[in-house]
Amino acid sequence: MSKIPKKGNKESRLIILSKKTHELEQKIIKNEELSLQKYRALQDFVRLLTNFASHDIKNAIHNLDGLIANVKVNSITSEEIIALNSCVENIRNSLDEFKLLSSDIDKNEFKLVELMTSLSSLHRPLFKKHNIKFIIDYNVDKNTVIRQTFHHILQILNNMIINSFEFLENKNENEIKIIINSIDENSLEILILDTGKGIDSKIKSRIFDPYFTTKEKGSGVGLAHVKHTLSKIGGVITLEESNFCNFSTIFKINLPIK
Repeated sequence: MSKIPKKGNKESRLIILSKKTHELEQKIIKNEELSLQKYRALQDFVRLLTNFASHDIKNAIHNLDGLIANVKVNSITSEEIIALNSCVENIRNSLDEFKLLSSDIDKNEFKLVELMTSLSSLHRPLFKKHNIKFIIDYNVDKNTVIRQTFHHILQILNNMIINSFEFLENKNENEIKIIINSIDENSLEILILDTGKGIDSKIKSRIFDPYFTTKEKGSGVGLAHVKHTLSKIGGVITLEESNFCNFSTIFKINLPIK
């Protein structure tokens, strides 16, 4: 004779089922948030990559066109030859930098100087346009090898630079600085400093929350994406107290390099 399930057991199963459904919904929401963070980061990267290519390479070609238009075949001077070679060299250098920026997504070993050259190249048109001083201080060997996915680390720093830029109030008299220190043989400390308006103490505890933003057209995914990407490789990002010269905001990243 079969047993009739007790009412209490049925209610318990319903509670468990409801709990599991809720957990599944939360996982779906979290996955959607992470996907949006990655998509926004990719959008920013592609936009800056396009700006870099159109600015640096187009400018070099424009200069080359101008020189060629004024060169007289039978009376070309040594100065004109030097200028033409310089234009060609600029194009070659720009293409080399572009190749580095758009390198294979699975590249998982690179030098520190390659990473910083890529970051500087990516934002050079923006810094030039707004007369922003951008400085990188190496307190470690520039040829330090980093064994991480190149594009993940580049996008982390790219997001940090975008964040710093957007908080610069007077974009004609500002500075963004990166200081790189060694923690030990397995990790680096990267400080990102800017002379922007700073972060209100009331919101400091929320700046890494997904979708939290104080910017009119902000998405609130930049810093959240940085924190998430770093956590996946055992890295950490923190907002530091600003007591360094005239810098108003200082972020510190502990980056595992092996």
